[in-house]
Amino acid sequence: MNSYARMESILRWLDEHATSQPTLAEMAAVAGLSESHFHHEFVRWTGVTPKDFVQCLTLADAKERLARGEAVKVWPFARTEA
Repeated sequence: MNSYARMESILRWLDEHATSQPTLAEMAAVAGLSESHFHHEFVRWTGVTPKDFVQCLTLADAKERLARGEAVKVWPFARTEA
């Protein structure tokens, strides 16, 4: 798989899995690269780190949910009122 196809594939995967906050190790495994090589290639192709990219996707998802009037958990361990 060439570099472009690999990045396209991981970006699609991230779009589907961003809300689960995948780790660098998980993203690298999906791309079939070492963590350091994946990080380098990701930054080269996108201009941002994988972590920053996932945070932007998560923030966009939260904004969409709030706009629809849905509840948003702001912290994985946040308690919700019953």
